[in-house]
Order: sequence, then C-alpha cells, then structure tokens
Amino acid sequence: MSIIRIVGSLYFAVFLIATLAVVLTISTTLESFYGTPFAQKYFYQSAWFDVFLAMVGVNLFCSTLLRLPFKRQHTGFVVTHIGILMVLAGSLLSRLLGIDGNMLLVEGQTKNEIVLAGDRLTVHHGGRAAWLDLGAASPARLRRGFDLSDTERLSIDKIWTDAVVVTDILPGAGDSPANPAIELALSSEAMAFKNTFWLIEKNPLEPSSDRISLGPAVVQLKKKKAGAKDRDAVPTLRVKETGSSEELAIDLTRIPPGDIPLGKTGIVISNLLYYPDARVSDNRLVSISEKPLNPAVSFDAVDPKGRRENHKKFALFPEFESLHGKNSALGLTVELSAPAGESGTRQASLNFFPPDGGRTWSYESLSSRGKTGGGIEAGKTYPAGWVDFSFRVEKLLERAVVTQRVAHAKETEKGRTAVEVSLVKKGSAPAADWVFEENPVSLHTENGHAVVEITPRTAPVPFKLNLKDFRKVDYPGTRSAASYESDVALFDPAEKITIEKTIRMNQPLDYKGYRIFQSSFIQDPDGGEASVFTVAKNPGITLIYVGSCVLFLGVLLVFYVRPLSSK
Repeated sequence: MSIIRIVGSLYFAVFLIATLAVVLTISTTLESFYGTPFAQKYFYQSAWFDVFLAMVGVNLFCSTLLRLPFKRQHTGFVVTHIGILMVLAGSLLSRLLGIDGNMLLVEGQTKNEIVLAGDRLTVHHGGRAAWLDLGAASPARLRRGFDLSDTERLSIDKIWTDAVVVTDILPGAGDSPANPAIELALSSEAMAFKNTFWLIEKNPLEPSSDRISLGPAVVQLKKKKAGAKDRDAVPTLRVKETGSSEELAIDLTRIPPGDIPLGKTGIVISNLLYYPDARVSDNRLVSISEKPLNPAVSFDAVDPKGRRENHKKFALFPEFESLHGKNSALGLTVELSAPAGESGTRQASLNFFPPDGGRTWSYESLSSRGKTGGGIEAGKTYPAGWVDFSFRVEKLLERAVVTQRVAHAKETEKGRTAVEVSLVKKGSAPAADWVFEENPVSLHTENGHAVVEITPRTAPVPFKLNLKDFRKVDYPGTRSAASYESDVALFDPAEKITIEKTIRMNQPLDYKGYRIFQSSFIQDPDGGEASVFTVAKNPGITLIYVGSCVLFLGVLLVFYVRPLSSK
C-alpha cells in the first residue's frame, strides 16, 4: 500500500508532468534542427518514451485506487481519470500495433504492399533472402548478424544514419606510379564565386577528374608541356563501343562518303556532319563560319538490329549530354577533339602542366584577352586572366593516391544510412565493407556470392489496390493543384470482395481498419501519372475517441456538477 501511495501521490504526478514538459520542449527544439524522423526515432517512437507514458498511466491508476472505497463526490474525479487512462491505452496500442506507410501507384498498377519509414538490411544468399529492420532490431540481434553457413557469418559492425563518403587525395610513396594532381582555390569578387577543387590525371573513382567546366570556361590538367604537339592536329571524332577494343577515329576534314563501319561490331555511323563554328538555329545545328571557334558534330549510329541513335557532340563542351540525359542504348562512347581555335575563341581555358622532366609546374591561361602563363608554386596566388578571377595553388602532388573512407557528416552536410558489415570465417581475419542504399555489396562465400543491400522497410496489406485513373484540377491560369483525386479498385482475395471508389483529399477509403488517404501525386511526361497514398491502421483509435468523450464528461462533472465532485 505504501508503494501505491508513493506512485499515486500528487508529488509524483507533478514530477512526471514537469519532466514531460521538459522532454517535449527539448524534442520540439531538436525536431526543428534535425527534422521529424530524428524526433520520432529518439523521442516519440522510442522505448523509453513508451515507458514514460506508461508511468503516467500507472500514476493515474494508483491515484484512483487511493480513493477506494469510492464515494458519490469522487464520481467526476474517477470518470476523468478513466478517460485519461483510455486515451493513453489507445495511444500505446496504436503505437505498438499500428501501421503507417505509403503506396505509390502508376495508372493501371496494382500493389498489396506499403513502404514504411526506416531501412532494413537484406541479405540474398543461396537463393533465399533474409532481412533485419535496422531501427527496430535489438542490439543483441544486430550483433548476431546472419549465419551464412556453419563456418561463415555476416557480422554487423556499425550502423550510421549520418554517413558520408570522403575522398582523400594524399601524396604517394617514392615508388608509387606518377599521377600528377593539383588542388586549386578559384575565386572572383565580381562574380561572388569561390570554389576549391582537385585536378587529378588518373582517378579510378572519377574518370573525368582532370577537367572541370565552369560554363564557357574550362580548367584542366594536361599531360604534356605547353606548346607540345596536340593529340589531334585536325578535328577528330572518336567512337568506341563499351566493353570492346574497337575504336573508330574519323578525320573530320576528310569525312568518307556513305556509312562508316565501327570495326567488327556491326554498328555503322551515318549522316556524319561537322560544324566548325556551331550554333543552334530553328532547333537545328548550323555553322556560321569555317573558323574552328566552336567545333561540333552530328551523326546517327545504327546497330544490326536497326536501332538508331542520334548523337551531337561539342569539342568545347564535352559535358553536354549527347542524348539529352539518356544513356546510349548501343553502349557508345563519343569524343570530339579539335586543335586550339584562333585567339578570338569564345571559350576561356586555364591549363596546368606537371613538371614532365622539368623542376617546376606551369600554367597557361587562354581568353579573349590573349594568352598568359608561367611557373606556379604551392601557397601562391596567380591571376586567371578572366575578368578578376584568380587562383591559389593549395597543393601540388606528382604521385597522388586517391582513397575513399566513410565518416560522420558535418553540420553543413546531409548524411545517409550506411552499414558496415564483415564476413567472418573461421581461421581468417574478417574483411569489412560499407553498404549504402545505392551501393550493395557482393561477398564471396563458400556457398556462392552473398549480396547485402539496404532497402526500405515494407509491410504487406490484406488487400490489393489498383489505380484506375488519376485526375488533377489546377487553379485557373496556373499549374498549381486546386484538387486531385484517384479512381481505385480494392480487391480482398480472402473475402472475394471488390470495392471501387474515388479517393479525394479529406475523403479516404476505409477497409478492415485501414484508412487510405490521397496524400500526393506525380506527373511525369515520360513515366505517366501516379498517385501516392498514405495507408494507415490505427487499432487504438476507437479507444482514443471513447476515452476523449469520457474525459470530456468527467471534466463536466468536476466543474459543473458539484454533488458528484469534491474540492
């Protein structure tokens, strides 16, 4: 009885209420900085918060028991406490057994699975798949990992939700292969521009690391000294099929007539046109002069199956998407190189040259003003020759080594979920690797390969939902949605029931405790229209509603019916 008096005392109730106020203040503040998922993970959906709310319920229950035997004037007090307990019980029931996820449906698509918040680690091995919820699994279950065989186990070493990949460029040892690299800080006060970057001759993680385009200007690391013979003394088009050693080099000053075969690949190049000074006029390429001020090419590639691709390539802007952002279905790599244009070229360039047998680095700046250049040293600043641009040489490396590591994100960075796993074998040291959502890891085991990946959490629902049609109504004269709705068909295979309904904003579809809301939509000119539904199941909602009514009744009794209440 003494324990009930302590737990049900007013002092303990004040302590719990004050603590709850502090906790909610802290969680709300952190949510404003780190977002709702952070607050849900560490506060509202955590086990300790459930225990805290349960303590509030125990305090209310014990304080009610202390009034035994109940008298008439206790009626308002007891009814109020019963209402609060019902609301807490309903909330806890929904918290533990409720489901809240999203379902994305393209018109005509059918699904019976929703995507939940959080991630899971999935392992595919031996024709089977096993998974583990990263946010819901216990620490002991995470440490146990996955048993792949009697002698092999996949260990889960680290789980980070704020991971970033950091690239380190470090000087190599004296016997390392030559790999020139330079770190630059390019800035301009007039353009409010400041950027620091590396130029590396050979970067296995980024093939184009020796060149950076800045609009009409280019900064690049060249493999030869200034004034050396150009790779191509004439404009040259190079076409190569991915995975093949076949490469076609065409002198654009002597274009062969007819179709040009790409070695023995069966692919032919046709309709090849060269534009020395290219411009776009009426949605087509034209050359306004014969001077090589903006070289470009256009051609068709046709494979033996009749598939055709049209490619357009600019020498001064190699990053321009030849196929407007689409990958080559024929697997072609296209390169257009041309000798330097006249001094009146519209492209500015800043070229850096490693020693190449000499003792110093050098640079060369080309712009409409002419050519400037000279030797450079680390720690010094030089004019770039464009407006008020200047560059500072931060580091000069002749044998650069490029490595990557996983680290925690800084305050200005946005991290992502990553899991470090290792394959533990008897008698050998474990080999660790990091798994990201977009970067699965393949591990070689005694029974074949095991693929480890991070995938969204999913949950099945006892029905199939089909999107028949989606409609959006815009505000007059705008593309902003005034309303949107979806015609759906719900089929329950167990009950053999089919329900057709139009789901609108604030007009959900209810079935077997599930509520389906129209939450968003996607309109893609290429992919069509799609609806995003929120599918929620709240098993404690009835208890919450009834408890709220009982609580309201108890408040009325406490304040307005004196015979049924006491001071």
